[in-house]
Amino acid sequence: MFLRVYQLPVDDWGAVYEDLLQCAAAQVRLPAGSFYTPRSVSTLQAGLVDQGQAVTAVYDPTMGTGSSLILAGQRLEVTAYYGQELMPRTASLGQLNLLVHGVSYRDGQVAVGDVLTADQLAGRKFAAIVATPPVAAHWDPHYLANDPRFTAYEQFAPKSKADWAFVEHMLAHLTDQGCLAVVLPVGSLFRQEAEGVIRRQIVERDNLLDAVISLPTKIGQLAASAVVVFRRGRTTRDVWLLDATGFGTKQDGKPDLAATAVTAILDRYHQRQEEPHLAHLATLAELRKNAFDLSVARYVAPANRQPAVDVPATLREIQATKRELAQLDDEYNRLLAQLVQSQDAVTPETLAMLREMGKHDQT
Repeated sequence: MFLRVYQLPVDDWGAVYEDLLQCAAAQVRLPAGSFYTPRSVSTLQAGLVDQGQAVTAVYDPTMGTGSSLILAGQRLEVTAYYGQELMPRTASLGQLNLLVHGVSYRDGQVAVGDVLTADQLAGRKFAAIVATPPVAAHWDPHYLANDPRFTAYEQFAPKSKADWAFVEHMLAHLTDQGCLAVVLPVGSLFRQEAEGVIRRQIVERDNLLDAVISLPTKIGQLAASAVVVFRRGRTTRDVWLLDATGFGTKQDGKPDLAATAVTAILDRYHQRQEEPHLAHLATLAELRKNAFDLSVARYVAPANRQPAVDVPATLREIQATKRELAQLDDEYNRLLAQLVQSQDAVTPETLAMLREMGKHDQT
């Protein structure tokens, strides 16, 4: 059995290596905010950046072990792979992953270092970018006050949450018709202040946001995440939002996306249609009204959600009911007074019972 391993084709060797990487990631403590991107999510990202045009190179600025980079490159049939990784050992695993998948050193370039403070590919542009940046990474924009990647926006991303700084970096590396698919925590989609300002400029000023797809809960070790698609050269101003939280399955006891689910999401993305309780095409006016909150739940209501309560109307109805009860009480007391005046027609026991009923009804 072990001797037959040498007869495996390149693609099968790659699958074996990635399985080993995934097992290792489950056992090794990763840097804060980092995690192994499930193959299904990487496959989804690859399909999203496939815009049906010829692409020669793919880029992942936070490549980790390179799985997303490789899947995107294979789908797009590129001739060059570019990546950067903060951790030297992880970068070495990524370079080896490329080699195992048949990508030579010449065609697969892996840089090492913090992509925010030491961009090794400054000036390069790519038509396809995929990434899963570390969540809520700390950074210091003070030393980047003149960096055009970040000064293009009115405010810097928070020092303790560099999510949008990574997005800004990738947008700076995107060609005029390029596409970017990035996994972000849901919190980065609705937090306001600096992050809200950045989202507004990306959506309203630059018209770069194409779609937001919420992923099943806890997939890839994030409690709540979404794949966000940015694209240059857009001809419309709307944004397509899909609630894919219900598309999840269990793989080895962990949340995942089946291949059929990935295909279903990609089909819907290319159609960009409305689907009740599932997908919504939000206008710029809607996004502006919601302060550029990009969380899918803001625009797509699940089928089991109770209808929103109209509080002012409900209060008016309560007040009207109270007035009606007061009128009924007055009429009850008037009739009771008439009975008291004609005690010959009512026994003392009946009169006492009516008075007691009146007290009960008024409580």
